Amino acid sequence: WLHASPGSDSARITGLWAAIIYSTMALGFVSAGTVMTDSFLALATTLVIASLVIRLQGGTPLWGWLFFIGLALGLLAKGPLVLVLTGLPVFVWVALNRQWHTLWQTLPWVRGTALMLLIALPWYILAELKTPGFFDYFIIGEHFKRFLVSGWEGDLYGSAHDRARGTIWLYLVQASFPWGLIAAATWAWSLLGKQSSDDIWHTQYPGLTTMLIAAALTPAVFFTFSGNVLWTYILPGLPFLAILTAGLLQRNGKPSLTKFALASSLAIPILGTAAGAWFAVNPGQLKTERELVQRIDAMPEYSPADLFYLDEAPFSARFYTQGQVNTVDSKILKSQIASDYWAKGKLFAEMKGGQSVIKQLAPSAKLIDSSRRYRVYQVAPVANQFPDVKTAPKGQ
Repeated sequence: WLHASPGSDSARITGLWAAIIYSTMALGFVSAGTVMTDSFLALATTLVIASLVIRLQGGTPLWGWLFFIGLALGLLAKGPLVLVLTGLPVFVWVALNRQWHTLWQTLPWVRGTALMLLIALPWYILAELKTPGFFDYFIIGEHFKRFLVSGWEGDLYGSAHDRARGTIWLYLVQASFPWGLIAAATWAWSLLGKQSSDDIWHTQYPGLTTMLIAAALTPAVFFTFSGNVLWTYILPGLPFLAILTAGLLQRNGKPSLTKFALASSLAIPILGTAAGAWFAVNPGQLKTERELVQRIDAMPEYSPADLFYLDEAPFSARFYTQGQVNTVDSKILKSQIASDYWAKGKLFAEMKGGQSVIKQLAPSAKLIDSSRRYRVYQVAPVANQFPDVKTAPKGQ
């Protein structure tokens, strides 16, 4: 549908290259083995833009309905963000090509919007009824404070980040590696060769190249002035970057360039396989608490419920203990240990680096395990090791 000759061998080859490019981009490759809502958001945004493109070029009315189904899936996956990531590319295409009437005639706006709300709205209502305050957390917190407030501490399922503004563009280079750099170089090569953009991108409908470029860059543009960003935010734009890159390679498909592209497609799989093998041999180097939790769970005298993280438990620990892990304020830990607050000895985890707070509070603490980020101490309640803390006699 994006090729000047749909159904031709050239179109099939270009489509195959697009799939290869996306799956061998750094983030595309990594996301294939991860569980995250960003993947479903990318599915939704791709469905929305692809449905519009196909419908514009003579696709059946079903594609018009799929446009709104894609929006509904995006609302369920990541909320209103899908409206921005798909609305901006469509707006750019419409505004630059003056296709307002065409857009209105192409899609079933009234019935499609009703279908979108019918799919997504019940879940939002049920979520608010089940957990009051959901709207405030998810809509205001996750969609505004997360990106506008650096170091936002309201995140219940991760940790806030405070990056330099514009970091998302560096993430774009990393996430699309090596194909983002190849696309930029090939595009520059095409410009030097004075080739027209229509020939380069193989588009049939006027101005669709603009929509694809906007769809590829919208995540980076939208998050440019946000400091609380992750490289996964780039994922919804990668399918369109892959399509554009495939068009460039097909147009400039000289033997030397094809060999280079084939070699490039092996870079991330080889690096990923090597990294996976290394982490399999050295699981302690992973930024996860899974192995640590498993080892503690295997101890006959302890369970994950006996593990306390100082001040804040990482999301990984909360996930792998199914919420059983605890936190304790380091400011009150000393008095709790000294006053026999704990019925039995407990395990305390603190972040590595610097002098141990736990050893200062409980000199008899014994280091029994560690992960990449945390070390775990076994502490038995011995009141007399804290002479400066007075405990009341039992019975008073």
